[in-house]
Order: sequence, then structure tokens, then C-alpha cells
Amino acid sequence: MKHIVLLTVIFSLSFLALASTATADAPTLMQYQGYLTDEWGVPLNDTLSMTFKICSDPTPEGSVIWSETQADVIVTNGLFNVLLGSVNPVVDTVFAETERWLGITVAPDPEIIPRTRLITVPYAFRTATVDGATGGLISGDIFQADSEGDTICELSRLDDGGGYIGTYGANGSANAALTIVEGYPNNGGGGILDSGSEFRAEMRISTAYDVGMIQTYGPNGNRNARLTYTLGYPNHGCVSITDSLEQDRGHFFVNEYSAGALTLLGPNGNLNVSLYNFYDDPNNGWLGVFDSTGDAKAGMYVNLSGQGIIWGDTKNFRVANPNEPGTDIWYCSLEGPEAAAYVRGTGHLESGRAQVALPDHFVAVASQQGITVQVTPLSAESKGLAVVGKSPEMFAVRELNNGNGSYDFDFMVTAVRKGHEDYQVIRPAMRMQPPELGAAPGGAPDGSDIQLQKISR
Repeated sequence: MKHIVLLTVIFSLSFLALASTATADAPTLMQYQGYLTDEWGVPLNDTLSMTFKICSDPTPEGSVIWSETQADVIVTNGLFNVLLGSVNPVVDTVFAETERWLGITVAPDPEIIPRTRLITVPYAFRTATVDGATGGLISGDIFQADSEGDTICELSRLDDGGGYIGTYGANGSANAALTIVEGYPNNGGGGILDSGSEFRAEMRISTAYDVGMIQTYGPNGNRNARLTYTLGYPNHGCVSITDSLEQDRGHFFVNEYSAGALTLLGPNGNLNVSLYNFYDDPNNGWLGVFDSTGDAKAGMYVNLSGQGIIWGDTKNFRVANPNEPGTDIWYCSLEGPEAAAYVRGTGHLESGRAQVALPDHFVAVASQQGITVQVTPLSAESKGLAVVGKSPEMFAVRELNNGNGSYDFDFMVTAVRKGHEDYQVIRPAMRMQPPELGAAPGGAPDGSDIQLQKISR
């Protein structure tokens, strides 16, 4: 025994003949798709005879308004497609009443129960007789109503020439629209609306560069996010987030160097955090934090020499204060007009002479230039000490006045770091501005002052 376990119905209308004026009996086709399995649920592969009936009632007692038998329906992997009306034409009078039911019989089995109710699209057969229809084309608006007669879908022509497709919720308010940008009938757009028929998400073509953009809105009606482009670079994307007053508070975008960038702004509208690239090098990163006036106060970046740099008004370390719980100890680093390293320790003078070898790690980072050695004798009998030789590897000390004392002394050696001999104290001012979003001619943000066209039923 063969039986249908699943039906997927696809209706499409195709006029077989076009005339200068539509007639009530214009023949049409209706596409139907089904799925057949055997009694074990295995999809069929066969050629079968099927009878299709359009009835006035879901019960077997309902009168048959139209029927036809198609003797050679090909079923492949359970699926079959037929054009109802290909044997016995379906005329629009078949759908003169609001309820119609489709019955299917697969020979030699009895009719499949239950019958399938025909809804929505088949009733488009009636458009052959509505006012304004000529040759199967409709020049007016199309409305689809529910069982209560309320519009749930419409296809309309806007006053400025564009088309409009809208759907409506159970409360009668529009909830989705496929339309145009107001004032730009060649630019398409789509919107999702709330229960009050207000746009809460929009997708459109911009009015400046024909770039796609998406905007979302909060319950107060103001924009809270936008996916658009960076000003002057229509192929560079930009995501913008805004506050409840529709003021920009953050941007994630591709900048003029084709590098990714991120900027955050405070409630006063000034920049407070920025992730960018270092000056004209798009492959070197830059992170800056700003004060309330938008001036950069601290940051880190990789310079043109590939060196990582951290900067700020002060550089500190912080540890918890073991003597006063709830407080911290902050030490500020020593600063100067050079990038330097130091090493310190205690040496021993023997018979007025000493030579101190410096550790390998200091030798690895110290430059040959800019070495300073300071020594402090740890004996009250000392006549004083002098540094008589120095290099990144060692330094030599002698006691003054040909002294021949033997005692310890403390030392500190500082040196310019290798690779930082040309440290620049005076540099160009930091330049870090937030991005400008896509703008229409005249400078207004593209889309912020333009609405999607919407009509009310």
C-alpha cells in the first residue's frame, strides 16, 4: 500500500493565454508538490496514476467542483510535481467561494484523508475579473485578508513610482515592509516594525554611494546601531553604536589606511579610547586613552622601527599596602630624556685598585655610548675613588692620591639602550580623531535624515 506522509504545497499561477481583456474562464495552472512513501516510510520511486479533486467541503460528502486524473506522474525519491489544470483547465469560478479543499487519490488506494485546504494564493485566480486587470496583469493594489477580513499582506504602488510589499500583525499594524528610500524610488529598502508600526530595524541602499546599510532603533525611536561605511571610502565598512539620544558613542571601522580601528566616545562626545594604527604605518598598532577634553594622556604603540612603546604622564607600579589594608602603594618611575638601563652592586678595592665585570644581561642591552659609572666608598679611611676605564662589559676603579686602601664600595652603572641611541625628545603631536561615518552630499550622515517609505492601509 502506498500513502502520503508529508505534503509540501507550492502554488504558482501561470496564464496559458493572454488576451487584451481578462475573461472569467481564463484557463490557469496551479503547481502542486507532494511526498510519497510506502507503508514502511520508504520514499517511492515509481510512475503512478493520481486523481486530484477540488471540493467544497473537507468531508467525502462535499461536492466535487473540479477534478482531473494524471496517469503518468513520476515520483523520484518520494517527490512529485504536477500542474493541476494540465488535463482539465482550472477556471477562476472554481474559487468563487471562500473555502475550497483538495482531495488526492493515488491509484489503486482510496482518497487520502484528510483533504488539504486551499488558502491564499489559489484565490489569485479571481484576479482575472477584478477591476483594472488586463491580460492577466493587475494595475491596482493587491490585498490578502485573513478569515476576519483584515488585511495581513499587501502589494502596492507608491505615489513616487516605487513598489511596496507590507505585512501586518494580528493587531492590524504593519510589522514588515519591502519598500524604497523616501525620495529615492530607485533605492530599495526593507524594514521590521514594532507593534505600533514604527521601524525598529532597516536595511537600505544609501543615497550617496549606493552602499548597503543597516540601522536599528530603540523603543524611543532613536537609532542605536548602524552598519554603514567610512566617509570618503564607500568600500570600507563601519559599525556605529549610539546612546538613547542618538549620539555616537562607539565606532568599529576600516580607516583610510585599510586598517581596522576602534574608537569610543564619552557622554560629552569627546574621544576617550582609540585603537588605531601608528601614524602612516597601517601594520603597527596604536592604543590611546584620552581625557574629558579629547586629549591623549596615555597609550602604547609600535613605532616605525618596530619598537613597542608605552607612554603617559607618569609610569607606575602598584602593590597592595601590607601595613594598611584597603590601601595601595604606588611608586612612580624615574624619567629622563633618553631610553636607559642600569645595573648596581658592590665591588671590592684591593691595594687601591679594582676591576668589576658587568653581568651578561647588561652587556646585551647596553650601548657603547652613553655609559655612566658612579661609585661610593664604604670606608671612612678612603681618599676617594676614580673611574679610570669603562665599557658595557666592565669598569676599573683606583683610589685617589695613589692610595692603596682595601675596602668595599657601591656602584651604579647606567647606559643608553642598544637601538635607542637616537631617542627623540621632541616629536610631532599625536593625531587621533574619531572616524566620520558615511555622509550624503552636503555632509549629513547618510540615512539619518532619510526614512523608508511606508504606507498605512
